Amino acid sequence: MKKSNGFKLSFLNPKYFTLWLGISVLWCVVKLPYPLLLALGKRLGTWSQPFLKRRKSIARQNIRLCFPDMCPQEQEALLQQNFESLGLGFLETGMAWFWSDRRIRKWFDVEGLENLKKAQSGKRGVMCVGFILCPLNWAAESWGFVSQ
Repeated sequence: MKKSNGFKLSFLNPKYFTLWLGISVLWCVVKLPYPLLLALGKRLGTWSQPFLKRRKSIARQNIRLCFPDMCPQEQEALLQQNFESLGLGFLETGMAWFWSDRRIRKWFDVEGLENLKKAQSGKRGVMCVGFILCPLNWAAESWGFVSQ
């Protein structure tokens, strides 16, 4: 059985209009300059707090458990930073979807690539271990540039 992941006419059903509107707004917003997107992303995360009460409650409890030595004001500041990162992550997802390769390359650096190339030239297998401080689809896009 052939599986198709392409566009389906049913996606034009009115029940998807809000989704299309949201994607269209995201497409327009990520056309803004990156420094402006950073500020907007942080603001978006702050504005989202009243709508994400359950997430805020969970994050607050996790911060309390992980950082019991912090005073409540420091914990609240960390909670605020968490939501700023959440808003920025949302916009970074849009950047990964809609930015050109040229624009993405302008904003990321790769360090230690010579070590990877040296290991590969020795016909040895290479396992990369690291952590991601950006949305996974942006990291995957960046890795695609490096592996070319």
